[in-house]
Amino acid sequence: MIELHRDYVSGQITSVDIAQCDGEGLGMGSLLGSIRPEWLAIYGGVSPFRLYGHKPEDWRIVSVSPEEWVFELAHQPEEGSTKTRFHLDRRYQDALSRLEVRYPNGGVHIWRVLKYKRIEGIWFPSEVEYIAQGGAQEVRSQAILVRYKRTKAVEFRIPDKTPVRDWRRLGSKAWEKTAGYEETEWSESLLKPSSTPVDQRSKEPSGAPKRR
Repeated sequence: MIELHRDYVSGQITSVDIAQCDGEGLGMGSLLGSIRPEWLAIYGGVSPFRLYGHKPEDWRIVSVSPEEWVFELAHQPEEGSTKTRFHLDRRYQDALSRLEVRYPNGGVHIWRVLKYKRIEGIWFPSEVEYIAQGGAQEVRSQAILVRYKRTKAVEFRIPDKTPVRDWRRLGSKAWEKTAGYEETEWSESLLKPSSTPVDQRSKEPSGAPKRR
């Protein structure tokens, strides 16, 4: 995964983060949290079975009715961990209809699809309610689909020598860390996968990239 950072005024690429996911990278979200995994599932069409790097076999059916399926992780996290549950609407080609995330601090984030729109034979959410609960507070907001169009292929050129934070040696754990990257500069060679596990790397020579 490559995450670009641009200057707000000029639009030029100023730095790059690069990571390598060991599992299902589509549901991981952006490395630094600017794009949440839940947004990808609700608005981006990413399967909720891929959330947080999981696979379809990691989830189990909680309940089923003529209207919906309800899933949660087959092996629920221990107490004090984040718990996730989602609903699929059987009336709309098993489209995601509700996503609920419960955090250890008691906070709850809920996304509910209120309306769907059929686009090129597929049901997409056209109106989504977001609910954030924490303590005695509750915040609600809505997102409404205004228009849609097919996107074009994304093309970009990263200038040589652009500063890079290379997280690949951490694998999927890079999404859990705020430190542990290697500082280097951009070159096309960075597009090649990094296959050496972090625990098997020998001590780098003195000329190796700096780690943070």
